[in-house]
Amino acid sequence: MSIELKNANTFPATSINEGEGDFYRQLVESGLSLLSIENNLQKLLQEVVALALTVTKADAGSLYVIQGKEIEFTVARNLTLEERRIPMSLEHFRLPINNNTICGYVAGTGESLFIDDANNLDAHLPFRFNRSFDIKFNYTSQSMLALPLTNAAGQVVGVLQLINHRLNGLFVPFPRYLLSPVRIMARKAGMALYNAILSDNLKKSQYETVYRLSIAAEARDKSTGMHVHRVSEYARILANAMGQPEEFQELIHAAAPLHDVGKIGITDSILQKPGSLTPEEREVMKTHTTLGFSMLNDSESPLLKLGASIALTHHEKWDGTGYPHGLQGESIPLEGRLIALADVFDALVSRRCYKAAMPIDQIKALITNEKGRHFDPVLTEKFLDSWDEINRTAEQMKD
Repeated sequence: MSIELKNANTFPATSINEGEGDFYRQLVESGLSLLSIENNLQKLLQEVVALALTVTKADAGSLYVIQGKEIEFTVARNLTLEERRIPMSLEHFRLPINNNTICGYVAGTGESLFIDDANNLDAHLPFRFNRSFDIKFNYTSQSMLALPLTNAAGQVVGVLQLINHRLNGLFVPFPRYLLSPVRIMARKAGMALYNAILSDNLKKSQYETVYRLSIAAEARDKSTGMHVHRVSEYARILANAMGQPEEFQELIHAAAPLHDVGKIGITDSILQKPGSLTPEEREVMKTHTTLGFSMLNDSESPLLKLGASIALTHHEKWDGTGYPHGLQGESIPLEGRLIALADVFDALVSRRCYKAAMPIDQIKALITNEKGRHFDPVLTEKFLDSWDEINRTAEQMKD
């Protein structure tokens, strides 16, 4: 449903021929076929706004996602500010779903709004336009199109707000012929958004389960939960430094806490022994790698499969003197090489009840000395290049 406000009756009588209409519909269909397979929530939100700007020739757009009884501001684009090279450092915020604001009204009613002048709304309308953005960035919002994004069941899952239709360098009201393509876009974007939210929630649940499982293993070894958090952060920094894609960076960040999950299967008499281990006990301790692998490897989940590989290989060494299989060089998978370096660094930089933290200059010298022996030489160089960021992370995430 579309609401045309009283002062929106001056829409220009711009017509659109049948061929042009087909173009708009094809543009929406082709763009949203890509959106339908995008499960990365943040990327999807950005793509929805980018596509909406293209389809409607809007100068600016923002997207809100329903969070309980509120809508959360998530993504915004403003072409005028981008052309002026003015950065938009906007904080995420939430608005209540009620009739006081334009987007709150759309979220609550499920209705669309065509407004030709947001600064001169009729007094009888319940909502008002908030000019704080315009004042902050010296911008003038005028025409507006606000659309509900709905899932297959018709539930509103988000709100898309578009501002200032661009025509020959001027800002004019959004023409009526846009109603059909933007409705198609809003409906399909809503379903894609809903699916991405479900996927994101499932992913968060998986990550939380992995983290809690890893905490159980670390607690038995007198480590802290911050250890697994730090190793995850170091791993992501190193994966980025190695030029790995974002998907791998995210996955290794989530899987890294599982590196010592096999310690759950090690007896307390060995795991918590206060003194040095005997050679026989040391061999038993080494089996935490194969135990962790066997616990995780049967899963179909990419996250747990990567965790299985990390658990098995993070004690292998570049020169082949590690365990459990004495792998050498690049026969050790990248994830194992990454976590080997991250885990050793954190063990050295962290204070424990049974040891003090090693001075940072000694840690740097030790890691440099182990280049090509314990650690992948290229990875070691990337680690040293990222030294300040890794050190800062260690400091910020102290136990």
